[in-house]
Amino acid sequence: MTGDSDLIPARYVRVPRVAGAAASAIGALVLAGWLFGIEGLKSGLPGLVAMKANTAVAFILAGVSLWLSSGTPSGWSARVGGACALAVVAVGLLNIAEYATGRDLGIDQLLVRDLATARAPYPGRLAMNTAVNFVLLGVPLLRPRAGTARTRGLAEVCTVAVAFIALVAPLGYAFSASADLGTGPSTQMALHTVLAFLVLCVGILARDRDGPISRIAASD
Repeated sequence: MTGDSDLIPARYVRVPRVAGAAASAIGALVLAGWLFGIEGLKSGLPGLVAMKANTAVAFILAGVSLWLSSGTPSGWSARVGGACALAVVAVGLLNIAEYATGRDLGIDQLLVRDLATARAPYPGRLAMNTAVNFVLLGVPLLRPRAGTARTRGLAEVCTVAVAFIALVAPLGYAFSASADLGTGPSTQMALHTVLAFLVLCVGILARDRDGPISRIAASD
């Protein structure tokens, strides 16, 4: 029986690693912007909301996890990739807990100092939709490569959900509305955060070529 790898053009095999490297690079550039006070790196374009430092760190970790899981993971790479993915989920869950409880858990400005703005009322805190996306990303990043059809389907659904949430976020800019999920005042998702999420989603779908959407996208 012909394997999935025989049905996919060779160029698709490189997509997950390129996507992982790109997401990590975006995160690293933004983190450098925070550490060295370079506004252009933090917000991408003048006047736009900045990507938070914790978001940048989570993208670095997510990109590393995707890169390490793209080939045939060895023992150490599987463990490191899994640890990075768990850290990404933890960042998302802690920020959701902050919104849900109204408490500052002390993680928002752990790395750098931030100031409140109209579109980012909580200094250093991730947007609510950003936090949700990081939790959802944990499903495809952590799922076993040889998982059941149910786990493969769940991972693909979560990946598509991340892409959908990221694509909806820019509507908040278009209509001058808060791009949250109905939880009250929330930080807006930065535009380069949207880009990084979409890059990761493309990489995950290219890596996990056993789901219905991935099969359609990769077919002739």
